[in-house]
Amino acid sequence: MIYRILGELEVRDRAGRLVELPRGHDLAVLAALLIWPNRQLSKAELLRAGWGDAEVNVAQLHKTISALRKLLAAAGRPGAVQTHNRFGYELRVAGDDLDMLVFQRLIERADEDRAARRTTDEIAHIRQALRLWRGPRPLANVTAGPFQGPVDALRRRRKRIAVRLFSLENSRGEYAAILDDLEQFAAEDPTDAQLCRQRMIALYLSGHSADATAAYERHATALDR
Repeated sequence: MIYRILGELEVRDRAGRLVELPRGHDLAVLAALLIWPNRQLSKAELLRAGWGDAEVNVAQLHKTISALRKLLAAAGRPGAVQTHNRFGYELRVAGDDLDMLVFQRLIERADEDRAARRTTDEIAHIRQALRLWRGPRPLANVTAGPFQGPVDALRRRRKRIAVRLFSLENSRGEYAAILDDLEQFAAEDPTDAQLCRQRMIALYLSGHSADATAAYERHATALDR
């Protein structure tokens, strides 16, 4: 996997070594190209992503694109940034090169498993998808700004798929298998009623009734804040 954005943005070369990333405007433009992969982005969109202003001199963008091309060539992906004349640029990304695309494909497989009632496979694909995340926020080392919409959408999808996993495991009686993950997600979003309910069920049915009561009390406290 060359590009990782489910956590801090990372780029690795073919040997798996981290490539030193640029900072500032260049990093923000790279983030835009990665969170909207295989899509033609206009110069105005990229200027807003990198500089917060579409009226910035476009020569700044050309300089950034040149620097990014050198970076991606060092990562073993020469020619990944495509120019669309009089419009803008596109980062062409293979399905296995970007963790976000792998995440989406694994969720699609889990959906197919659910339709076919292959619960064990569905759980396995969801777990694989969640393991791709290295923290609760995509692009954690990039200022959210123009990426807030897609970042929030990815975070919501991560939580939905986690809730789905917890429901499946609770229904199979595998309470202990999800307690650590439930603790993590509940800590990230202490006001979420679904997470609280699933956590209480898993704790109570695994023999931790006092902890289940404490989980409810923490949830109620969070709602009152």
